[in-house]
Amino acid sequence: MRTGPLKRAIDRYKVEGRQAWARIFGRVLLGYLNANRPDFESYDLIIPSPTYVGHGGRAFDHTRLVIEHAAFEDDGCWPFQTGLLLKSAATTPFRGKRWKTRYDIAEREIRPALRIPNQEELQGKRILVYDDIYTEGLTLRAVARALRESGAAEVSEIVLAREPYEGN
Repeated sequence: MRTGPLKRAIDRYKVEGRQAWARIFGRVLLGYLNANRPDFESYDLIIPSPTYVGHGGRAFDHTRLVIEHAAFEDDGCWPFQTGLLLKSAATTPFRGKRWKTRYDIAEREIRPALRIPNQEELQGKRILVYDDIYTEGLTLRAVARALRESGAAEVSEIVLAREPYEGN
């Protein structure tokens, strides 16, 4: 759950921009993959959930940076890849919004902003998407649809933390 020390660490990373946390989160991701190898070794690609960097977006690509650190620490056995899925525009943040509003943001803003530069790289691939926080799966749904429509055979997600249910 995204509570206590893990919540503080993720907030320091995403909100305060303390990018040194990317190395730690990359090691956590890599350690989890290694400890649970049978569950993940059949994936062809491990990619970051896309982040828009620029006006109206984030100052840095927090998910890509974690994947890059995990790849750097890896001994070459995991298929980490960046640049396969991009977010081309800023979107309204989910934080503080009710479910229906978040759903509308995912459908009307996130999904249209997703770009895949080279669809051939995805054909028939099993893809594991890394994200930092899972709330209700609306971002993953948009990402999975984009990847599947571009030829991916399967899309799953791995996250650092699950947002506690707020009941809205």
